[in-house]
Amino acid sequence: SGEIVGDLGTIAPGTSLAFGVTVDSTSAAGTRVDFVASIEGAPDFAREVVEPTFVAAPGEPVLRWETTLRGPSDVAGPKSLHVARVEPPSPVGPIRSDLDLVIEGAEYRVYRSATPDVEPVPENLFLTLPITQRNTGAIAAEAGYHYAVATVFLGRESATSNVVSFGAGEPEVERIKISGSTVAVRGAGFEPGTAVSVDGIEFVRAARVSAGGTKLVQKGKLANGLSLKRYTAGRTEVLFCFREPSGATACVPHSTIVFD
Repeated sequence: SGEIVGDLGTIAPGTSLAFGVTVDSTSAAGTRVDFVASIEGAPDFAREVVEPTFVAAPGEPVLRWETTLRGPSDVAGPKSLHVARVEPPSPVGPIRSDLDLVIEGAEYRVYRSATPDVEPVPENLFLTLPITQRNTGAIAAEAGYHYAVATVFLGRESATSNVVSFGAGEPEVERIKISGSTVAVRGAGFEPGTAVSVDGIEFVRAARVSAGGTKLVQKGKLANGLSLKRYTAGRTEVLFCFREPSGATACVPHSTIVFD
């Protein structure tokens, strides 16, 4: 156990803030841990905040996404949902702290379904998480599902994020290389008819799969009429998704785009 102290500075009345802290854990994989934070010197705040977090071993798959919630008037759905592998802890074991806005009545709902069309209905609800948490525990033990995430604020639920699969027959993506208008992908399990999209926008032309499903080449413009180079101009990251004819989908954030 230990203590992390942070100075929040001047806080306007009616506002609440929380430190999101990520540390290396020695707990067994799959353990749920309660992170407890107390707030001093702010009588208008709740005295104690309990945030669920999850412990996963290096290499285990978890769901991760990015928030688009910026305030009470913004209930846009999460973006960039993907399956990520837990990285081994650094030998130094640094602590990374992010200051996240906590909005009362806001949460994430993680839905999952055995079919590719993940409907945000009660029977598909998998997890409910606080707005400061943008990942889940390991999902390896429950393969064969398709997932989507929604933001909820004061009873209003956003549209769901992109859908991503795990253990449902989705391809494995090892490398993405972009040269001009051509996207070359290496991996495994690509099937003829695999649909490629960037931030949810599909390409006009069909992709070509070769080498026993280990190579995929996508050329041409996006469905919005833009070339990939023009669309990505000024963006630091895009989300590539590869949807098989069966509906199984793999999504990969790509932030190292270099055009030859």
